[in-house]
Amino acid sequence: MSILGKKRAQCAENRTLTRKTGAVSRAFAIFLSILILLVLAVVLFGLRGREKKPAGDNGVAVDPSTTNRALDATYQQMLRDSAKKQNKVVMERNRVLAEQAEIERQIQAALPEGTDVETLKAAFRKDQRWQALQVKRDELNGQIQTDSANVRKAIRNRIEEEQKVRNQLAGQDAASQSAGKVGK
Repeated sequence: MSILGKKRAQCAENRTLTRKTGAVSRAFAIFLSILILLVLAVVLFGLRGREKKPAGDNGVAVDPSTTNRALDATYQQMLRDSAKKQNKVVMERNRVLAEQAEIERQIQAALPEGTDVETLKAAFRKDQRWQALQVKRDELNGQIQTDSANVRKAIRNRIEEEQKVRNQLAGQDAASQSAGKVGK
């Protein structure tokens, strides 16, 4: 083969290789374009879903600051203060229970082994320290129950207030929608 023939064969081989690599690079470019479009679609749909306002009980969009007690700083502070107060009372009651249990162990150790339950209870009632702790314990239990009932009542009242606001907003929205339909 002559030099010219070798050159032509080499050029033909280069064109075939270029065509093959060109097809691969075009396929890769198409794949990359589709991948980018998919990522953009996911991001756009994700952002679109985040922009929706929360719906009320009846499906009407409402302003969350007027009906959401989680956003009310005063309400949240009331709950935190109540929890701190209840924790202090519970800690005091637990201290009383521990002291009472220690006195019970001392009384049981002083009594003969095999003493029946009624004799044991009578011995507890005779001990002045145990009685004082029992009174304190009953007082603390009552305070815990009263505080819990007050908090439940406050929460229930707040939920009822929120429901009234939602109903008012729903009524206003329905009235404005019906007024808009009448005007058309």
